[in-house]
Amino acid sequence: MIAKIQNPDLIAYGIKESNNRAVYLTLKPFAERKEHLDTLFGLLSKGDTADIRMVLDEIRLYRDKYILTPKQLDSIVNLLTKDADIAKAATEILYDYFIIREIPPFEKDRFRVLLRASLTQFDIRVPQNSQMRNQHIRMLGKLRDEGGVVSQLIEDARNADDFESLKNDYLTNFTAFIIESHRTELFNLERELRKGDRVKEADTLAEIRKYATEHESDPLDATDPMEGIIGAPELKGLLKGMRS
Repeated sequence: MIAKIQNPDLIAYGIKESNNRAVYLTLKPFAERKEHLDTLFGLLSKGDTADIRMVLDEIRLYRDKYILTPKQLDSIVNLLTKDADIAKAATEILYDYFIIREIPPFEKDRFRVLLRASLTQFDIRVPQNSQMRNQHIRMLGKLRDEGGVVSQLIEDARNADDFESLKNDYLTNFTAFIIESHRTELFNLERELRKGDRVKEADTLAEIRKYATEHESDPLDATDPMEGIIGAPELKGLLKGMRS
């Protein structure tokens, strides 16, 4: 019950291997599970809403037993501007891979564009969208998308009904460097708010800016990227490498 895997399939098992002759062994059921999930990805572009939701649920079901490739993540990225429920599920998967597992989608520019679009598409006043918004901002921060992060911060400071409730979206090492690099622009915004008698908003912005100055040099990748991949119960200890 042993299956052999080689490039280019190795990445789906969390293995980055430059030697095209390398052969790895895994249990056959594990390889069959990969084949099962691989066949479902066409439904993300051709299926109806129910099909898409089922595929996303299947991906989450096998979260600890299967690794998506960057190309497969591109298919998830395309769902960011679907309806709110689908976008939320897609965001959770992308956040897991990009932030936690350190596996980005292949087309990073499209990822950036659709993150921005999704961030402004869904009503932030709806509580169930708040986590999705937080994850979008963190992912844009890790992408070093200054326009996406700073423009949203300015929009929130000027127009949000409760800016203070949104501050935790920006109190993160993923956004600190970008926010600090826009110090002059944000100083002028804070000044504008204070002169406009919007002290509460100005104080919240000052708190965000202070955090940014203290954490701008914090690492974004705190752990070994492979830990998020092979640390899963099913994957740990499962793969045995051999060269041929």
